[in-house]
Amino acid sequence: MVNVVKGLVLFFLLASCGVQSYTQRRSITAQHCTVIENPGDITILCPDGTSAVIPKPQDGADGAAGTSCIIEQLDTGAVIRCSDGSHAYINNGKDGNDGTDGTAGDAGTDGQDGEPGPQGPAGDSGTDGNNGQDGKDGAEGTAGTDGETGTDGTDGTSCTVHSVPDGAIIECGDGSSVLIRHGKDKKTGKP
Repeated sequence: MVNVVKGLVLFFLLASCGVQSYTQRRSITAQHCTVIENPGDITILCPDGTSAVIPKPQDGADGAAGTSCIIEQLDTGAVIRCSDGSHAYINNGKDGNDGTDGTAGDAGTDGQDGEPGPQGPAGDSGTDGNNGQDGKDGAEGTAGTDGETGTDGTDGTSCTVHSVPDGAIIECGDGSSVLIRHGKDKKTGKP
C-alpha cells in the first residue's frame, strides 16, 4: 500500500511539472521542476528552491503458499477436501414445505358470443313414399243424343310436294303453298 501511495505522489508531481524529456544522465527536465532518479530514491528540484526526496519502492516479501482444495461428489451432497487436511461437508438441499393455498380469484367475465358457423351440407333425399291405392271405377255415364248430319264439304284441291334443301314445299291447285322445314336435333342443333 505504501508503494502505491508513493507512486501516486510521484505521478501527480510529474503531472504538475509538465515532464518534457528524459536526458542521458537519467534526469527529466520539466517546465518548472527537475526530476533526478538516484540509485535509492528520486529527487524533485523546483526553481523556487523547494525539493522532495521520494524513496524508491521496494518489493514486499512473498506471501504464504496457498492451499489447494478438491470437491468430491457424494450421494448425499459433496465434500471439499484441502491439502492442509481440512474438509467440509455440503449436504444436498431438501424440498421446503408447501406454501398455503392462495385465495380464489374472482369469477371471470363471460366471453363474447362466437360468430355463426357455416351452413351445413344438405341432407340426403328421403325415400319415396308407397304408391297410393287405385281409386274405384266411376259410374257409367248416360248415352248422349245423336248429332245432326253435317252438310257436305267442298271438293278438295290437289297438291304437289316438292323437295327443297331446307325441307319441302307443298303447292296446291288453288295457288296456295307452304314450306315445311326439316326438324333439328335438340343436342346438336343440326337438321
